[in-house]
Amino acid sequence: FWYLLVTVVPFLVVSWRTPNTYPMGGVRRGTATQIPRDPGQPQAVQFVLNFEERTFPRSGETTREQAAQMLRDTVLERPGAGLELWPYLDDHPDLQGMVVAAWGQVKESDDLDAIMNVLAQADLGPILHSVGQFLIHVERSDGAPWESLPATETFMERVWAACATEAVYEPGAERNQHWVSKTINEPAGVLMEFWFEMFRRRWAAAGDDWRGMSEPDKTFLERALDDRTERGALAQTQIAGRLHFLDAADSSWCRSRVLPLSNWTDPLVAEPFWWGVLSYARWNDGLVADGLLAGLIQTAKHLDAFDDDQARRWAGFLASIAVRCEAPPASSWVDEMTAKAGPGERARWIEALGNELEEVDPTVGAAVWDTWLAEYWTRRTRSLPAVLSQAEADALAVLAPRLPAEQFVASVTLVEATSARLDSYGEASRHVSDDLIEACSVEVGRFLTHLMKNTSGQFWGGYDLVPKLKRLVAKPGDWKSLREAALRLSIDLS
Repeated sequence: FWYLLVTVVPFLVVSWRTPNTYPMGGVRRGTATQIPRDPGQPQAVQFVLNFEERTFPRSGETTREQAAQMLRDTVLERPGAGLELWPYLDDHPDLQGMVVAAWGQVKESDDLDAIMNVLAQADLGPILHSVGQFLIHVERSDGAPWESLPATETFMERVWAACATEAVYEPGAERNQHWVSKTINEPAGVLMEFWFEMFRRRWAAAGDDWRGMSEPDKTFLERALDDRTERGALAQTQIAGRLHFLDAADSSWCRSRVLPLSNWTDPLVAEPFWWGVLSYARWNDGLVADGLLAGLIQTAKHLDAFDDDQARRWAGFLASIAVRCEAPPASSWVDEMTAKAGPGERARWIEALGNELEEVDPTVGAAVWDTWLAEYWTRRTRSLPAVLSQAEADALAVLAPRLPAEQFVASVTLVEATSARLDSYGEASRHVSDDLIEACSVEVGRFLTHLMKNTSGQFWGGYDLVPKLKRLVAKPGDWKSLREAALRLSIDLS
C-alpha cells in the first residue's frame, strides 16, 4: 500500500528509517526508497505520524503536512485505500479528515457505497471541517451519484446533528456583513447545498412522475426552518435563496412554510431569509401575489442590515416586478414602496427601472408608461407620496431616453418640472440615441438644455455629449438656449 502511496507522488522520494533516526523528525529528499511494499496498516499510520509538525521545516526535509498530503493523494488515486486505513484512524482526526476530504473528489468508484456507509457511522464532530470540504466537492452537478445510496440520507442527518450550536444569529450585527460568504463555507450551509443537489437529481430522475416533495424531504427542511440557532439561520438563507426552485418543486408547501418567513415581525428569521432571497432567488407571479412583494416593500426599512449587493438586488427585484408582472399591477403598490423607502433606495429603484425598460420590447415600455409610470412620475414632481430627492430627479432623467420615442416626448415636460441634471459623466445623455434625435430633435434639445443648465462642477462627459449636441444644432431650429447651456460645461457649439 505505501509503495503505491509513494509512487503516486513521484516528486517526493523518501527514505524509511526507524523512529528517531532523524531526531528532529523528517526524511531526506533524494535518498533511495526503502519503504516495505506492505508494512501493514498500523505501520502505515505511524509512517505519517513519525514526521514532526514544523512551522519552519529544514531544507530538504519532508514535513508531516507533506506526508499527510501523500495520504490524501493516494486516496484520490485509489478511494479504497481510505477504507483500508479507516479502522486505524480513530485516534487521528487529522488523518481521517484528509481521507474524507479526498473522498469528496471521487467521481467514479466501486467503493462509493462502502464510503458512504463509513461516513454515515463516523463521529463527524472532530472532522466537521473536512466534512465541509467533502460536501463542497460532492454537491457539484458532475459529482458521483451519492443520491442513489441508501446511507446518504443518514449521513446528512448525522452532519446536521454535528453542526449543532448554541450560537444565535444576531439581526443587524456588523459581523453579518459577510453572512453570505459564511453560508457557503460553514458546514451547515454547505450541507444544505449538498441536500439541494441530491434533491435536484432525484427530481430530474423522476421526470413526469414527480408528485411534489416527499414527507422526508419536508421534514428535513422544516426542522432547519424551525431551528432558532445560527445553524438554522445558515440553513434558512440557503433555503430562501432557492425560493423559486422550491416553488416549482412543491408550490403549496413552499408558500405555506417558506414564504411566511419574509415577515419582519421576527427579524431573527426574516433577516437570514432575505439574505438568501436578495442573493440568489428569483420571483414568479404566484410568489409575488402570495407575499413576496409585500415582504420586499417591508424590507425597504431594513436594507441597512445588508450589503450593497443585496440592496441592488432589492431594487432590481422591484423594478423587474413593476415592469414585467401584471398582477398585482405596479399602480397598486409603488406609492407604498416610495413612502417606506429612503431617498437612496428610491433612486436605486428608479435606476433599476431604467435598466428594465431598456431590455424590454418598446410595446412593453409604452404599456408601463400608460398604465402607471406617467401618473407616478407626475405625482413625484409634486412631492407625492414623498419629497423628490435630487438623486431621484437625476435618476428619472436617466430613465427618460430609455422610453420609446413617443413616451420620451411626454416625459420631457416632467423632467423640466424637476431640478434634474447631468452627473459628472453625463449618464443621461449617453442614453440619447441617434434614432431618438432623428425622431424628436426638438424634445431632445429641450431635455439636454434643461439638464445642462442645472449641471455644475467638473464635467467629463463631453466625449459622448458633444457629437450629439453638434448633430442637434446642425438641424433647422432655434438652438440658442441649447448653445448657452452647453457653454456652462465649456462646450462651444458656435
